[in-house]
Amino acid sequence: MDGKFYYTIGEVAEIMQTSTSQLRYWSGEFHLNVRKNRKGDRLFQKDDLEKLKLIQHMLKDEGFTIEGAKKRLKQGRKEEIVNEVEEEIIIHEEEIAMPILTNHSSTNYELVKRLKLIRDGLESLKVKVHVKF
Repeated sequence: MDGKFYYTIGEVAEIMQTSTSQLRYWSGEFHLNVRKNRKGDRLFQKDDLEKLKLIQHMLKDEGFTIEGAKKRLKQGRKEEIVNEVEEEIIIHEEEIAMPILTNHSSTNYELVKRLKLIRDGLESLKVKVHVKF
């Protein structure tokens, strides 16, 4: 793939060695947010190509059904969000908890204040995890 931002459905079909009708079907079934120009022609971005390649691999090479591939993609997205949240928790733990461990002369007031910050951070992460898919 060259440095283009958008690819026509014909170009994508050629790259993936499949039909344009197959790409239209997959785009609809997997709810890909494919841009359209004023004429209504589909314009695919690199992210769309990567998703379509993954879909093609699951359906053609691994033998997934359409529903099975949808579930796998949804599961993969959930795992991705959980990993992001876990990374944020680690960052927050290092930012907030480390001063607690290193400062032995902290007062109870300071400890309570830091624990409240930790709680608030966890509450905000909890909201992020409960995103609907």
